[in-house]
Amino acid sequence: MKSKILRMLRNADEFISGQSICDTLNISRTAVWKYINQLKAEGYEIEAVSNKGYHIVHYPDIVTKEEIESQLVLKETENVIKKVVFYDEVDSTNNVAKQAAEDGEESGTLFVTEHQTAGRGRRGKTWVSPAGSEIFMTLLLRPKINPAAAPMLTIITAMAVAHALNDIVKDMSSNNVNDITNYVVGDILKKSVKDISNPIAKDISSNDDKDVLHSIVEGISKNDVPECFIKWPNDIVMGNHKICGILTEMSAEPDWTNYVVIGIGINVNTEQFDDEVNGIATSIYLQTGEKVKRSNIIVHFIKHFSQLYAKFIETCNLSAFIDDYNALLINCGKQVQINENNNSYTAIAQGIDMFGRLIVVKEDGQKAEIMAGEVSVRGLYGYV
Repeated sequence: MKSKILRMLRNADEFISGQSICDTLNISRTAVWKYINQLKAEGYEIEAVSNKGYHIVHYPDIVTKEEIESQLVLKETENVIKKVVFYDEVDSTNNVAKQAAEDGEESGTLFVTEHQTAGRGRRGKTWVSPAGSEIFMTLLLRPKINPAAAPMLTIITAMAVAHALNDIVKDMSSNNVNDITNYVVGDILKKSVKDISNPIAKDISSNDDKDVLHSIVEGISKNDVPECFIKWPNDIVMGNHKICGILTEMSAEPDWTNYVVIGIGINVNTEQFDDEVNGIATSIYLQTGEKVKRSNIIVHFIKHFSQLYAKFIETCNLSAFIDDYNALLINCGKQVQINENNNSYTAIAQGIDMFGRLIVVKEDGQKAEIMAGEVSVRGLYGYV
């Protein structure tokens, strides 16, 4: 019910009356008052005015069930994710998701927490999980696919995360452009008040010329805000540093997948990192200087993942995603170092095939197909 009230408040342009909420949701005024107070206690600034109703002034940076669900209609058929489960703290969202799967939890459940005490990365590495600045979530799926196809879901997830983060970066860049353009235009006009014959003031008053200035500022701003890319197979990088890790685990029979859990950790508003990962890890805040609402990223991820997953299930391979993935692949067309067991060599990365394998060309001209797993692919001079 609280999610529905929050959704109504979000969608209202101005004030929405308490009676309107009562009539729509078939609840009492007392219940509305109770839920409004709960939202206020969580950090939402809600203005209440007699004879007008309620209006949200400020949204907190939280990732609760209600905050996420209020921005989505989770039961819509286009959304693969049907349910959000939130915890203040868990050992690991992957552990929670696996236990829930064993207990019969439905496919399409997203587990989210503010803080992990025992987060894990690839090869058993610890994922440091401070509260209040990052995203820790795990998606539980029960896909009707052969277990051999399940690892490709990691590729799909990486693409969804990259697209979601780039949505946020694009919005951030657009807002910066508007702010700078309005500031410059206002400053020019302000300084030109005493001289109304100033040609700059006349020109800038034209909408066409304002659009030209907007385009110039937009070009500058785009160079200042880095995009997100993928380091094969599933690390998301921004400014050549890791911003997100993905860990996929599954339970399967020889020819049947019981369930898959996909853990996702995103550095959003983190201001500093431990020495162990400093120089490799980064966050949106460190790359842009701006803090963003984490729930917005989760909502964008849900939308992108739902679209990609639906297309993937049609073929159970990545044939429809090769071009899209390779466009995001930061290693594509570059020389990389392949570390496989005790064997190490350099090659040119050409992109992935329909099974998610990295196709590389060795120095002798021979092609090789690299499977994700214990193989490490790095740039010659650093992480990417």
